[in-house]
Formats: sequence, structure tokens, C-alpha cells
Amino acid sequence: DDKLEAARTELTAVAGTITPDILADPVKAQKFIAGRPDTLAMFDNGVFLFSPAGKLIGGIPVEPHMVDRGYSDREYFKKTMATLKPQISEPFLSVQTHQPPVVAVTAPIFDAGGEITAILAGGIDLMKDNFLGRLASIRLGENGYLYLYNTSRLIIVHPDRERILKRDLLPGVNRLFDKAIEGFEGTGETITSKGLHSIGSFKRLKSTGWILAANFPESEAYAPVHRAKRHLLMALTVALIGSVLAVWLFMKHLTAPLLSFTSQIRELTGKKDSQARIRVETSDETGMLAEAFNAMLAELELHKKELQKQLGFSQLLIDTIPNPVYYKDAEGKYLGGNKAFKEYTGMPMDQIVGKSVL
Repeated sequence: DDKLEAARTELTAVAGTITPDILADPVKAQKFIAGRPDTLAMFDNGVFLFSPAGKLIGGIPVEPHMVDRGYSDREYFKKTMATLKPQISEPFLSVQTHQPPVVAVTAPIFDAGGEITAILAGGIDLMKDNFLGRLASIRLGENGYLYLYNTSRLIIVHPDRERILKRDLLPGVNRLFDKAIEGFEGTGETITSKGLHSIGSFKRLKSTGWILAANFPESEAYAPVHRAKRHLLMALTVALIGSVLAVWLFMKHLTAPLLSFTSQIRELTGKKDSQARIRVETSDETGMLAEAFNAMLAELELHKKELQKQLGFSQLLIDTIPNPVYYKDAEGKYLGGNKAFKEYTGMPMDQIVGKSVL
């Protein structure tokens, strides 16, 4: 936008230095234009001077068929004459032999009385490496690009040079393209004429009303997001595995004393070693339980010894009885007897106990 305004300002300034004698002499006019290399560099399709009737007074470059041709039918010429103001034209095909697509910038020249005496025009070739043509070579990421079009749907600049000066994008194909023509400015998701899902941005130029657009494929635009999502999922997976492992190790550490306690109790079951004790090297609740269990074992051992003494004393008493004495359980099975009973049966006591009939 600034460069278009700068081109218009440059041409207006040059037009202000053209004197009536230059307009009256085509040779002087040609020499004047040739002496403006900066202006010729900016307007790479050429700089031309027209009379109010649309006749070519001079210009660079000029081809033979251009000399006698009238230019009053050109839209840029008619608009300049009508408004008496500098103009930036809509793109059109030049009359030059190779017919490049160009944009014309014009500046009216006035005499002392304010009457228009000539029009200075400069052409910008949309196919060349200038500030407009370079838009087509700008890349956004790997496959994103810029393009320029007007409100009549005419493509002005596009990476696909075959589309320049064409209206090949029908209404309804690209939603944001249509909205931008209606006045929308901004960014959103859309589908291009090629069916590509992309992020489209649109901005209207103040100098011409043209629309500068950018297409950036969604696959590229969201690639960092998808990549971050994958990395996050991987990190969460690793964190989950790490957490599970940490919890497992922590629980293993917490339950190790209890498992050891349970295992030692199983080993004690059926052992005849009355002095065996539970060993748990921890000071937590499991350690306290082991201490209480060991105290209970010690107390049971004392009761067992006391009971064995009483049983031994009772057996000694019944052994002194000369008559056979025995005792049974509720099911009639022998539980024991005295010496006289063993002698009576003629069997050792361990063969008698548990039997109901001898």
C-alpha cells in the first residue's frame, strides 16, 4: 500500500517539473523521460506522456505501432481526465507487442490557468520483479503464498501466473474470498479453489481498494499444535508410567514389612520350636503389631508350659491308682489312661489314643 502511494507521489512530483516547452516538442519530451532513470526503474513497463486528446507525445519504451494509436479509450486516461487527479488503474493488458499485464499510475499536468495540458503515465509490469510482482514469490512456510485481487474478482497478482487478469474463482467456492469483497478483513479457516483447507487472511489496500490475501495450509499452520499435542501425550504417558512405577515401589516399600510379617506367621504354623519369634525391622504400625504378636506368643508359651505341668501332675496322680483308668471324648474315642490301663490292654498309649474300640 505504501509503495503504491509512493509510486503515485513520485509520478506526480515528476509531472510537476514538466514545462510547456517540453510538451510542445516530442524530442524534448523524449529526452526529459530518458533523463529520469529512477522513475523508469520504478515504472518498469515504461513512462509515457499523453496529450489531452489521448495522443502519445513521447515515452520509453515506444514501439512503432504505439505512436499513432489513440489512448483516450483507456480507463486510466478517462478517469484522470474526469477527476483531474492522479490515478492508479485497474490491471489491463498493455498494447506493447508482448502484451504484459500492467497497472498504470497517472498524474495530470496543468497550465498556469489550471487547464489540463497533458497526462504523465507510468506502467508497472505484473510479471516482472517489482514490488507488485514479488508478492507472487513470497512463501509463507513451505506452501503458503500471497495473492492480490480486486472487488470484481479479477486476479492481479498470483503465484500461478496463468491466473493473472482472470476471474476464475466463482462465488461460493472460497467463503472468505467472497466475504473480503463484501468488506471483511481478518483471518479464518477456508477452502481454496483447489480444495485445500487453509488459513486465509485478507486486508484491503487503502490506495486502490484491492484485497491482499494470504493462504496458509492448515496442515502447516496447525503442525506445531499437533506436534505439541503429540509431545504432551508422550510426556503424559511417560509421567503416567513413572507415576505407576513410583506408586508400585512406594506401596511395595510400605507393604514389605506386612508381607514379611504374614510370611513368618505361615512359617511358624506347625513348627514345634516354641522359641521362634516374628522379626520385623520397622517402627511403624506393622512393627508394633509384630511386637504385640511376639508378646502374645511368649504369653501362650507360658500358658502352654503351665498346662503341661498340670497335665503331667494329673497323669502322675492317675498312674498311682492300681485299677485301670481311662477317659474318652464325647464321640467315645480314647484320650488317655493310667499305667494300670496300659498293662491291662497290653498296648502302648499312643496306639490307644484316638480309637473307640480296642
